[in-house]
Amino acid sequence: MFFADVRGSTAIAEKVGPVEFAALLNRFYKVAMDALIPKNAIIDKMIGDEVMAFFVPAWQEDSQRAAMEAATGILKAGAMAREASRGYLWESGLISEKPMSARLVLGT
Repeated sequence: MFFADVRGSTAIAEKVGPVEFAALLNRFYKVAMDALIPKNAIIDKMIGDEVMAFFVPAWQEDSQRAAMEAATGILKAGAMAREASRGYLWESGLISEKPMSARLVLGT
């Protein structure tokens, strides 16, 4: 089982407003899909600020490795996205704390 969510999403949503927050979530969903789909994950749901997926051992030889590689891909993409958006979010005063980041949980 694989969970990923946006850390601090409520505070970010309150500061940026619905249109900008929807755009941020859509970028998060895209990053997650780009990491999960090539690793043969089954996307269960994208709800609120969360993505939930499964890696089925019967369908792939090393599902645990695939889950770890997907998680690593999300973390790497997230780091690049934070650097890209940091200036905009901080300079516009939309956030004063850490930029958007993801929290990941893997269960085997």
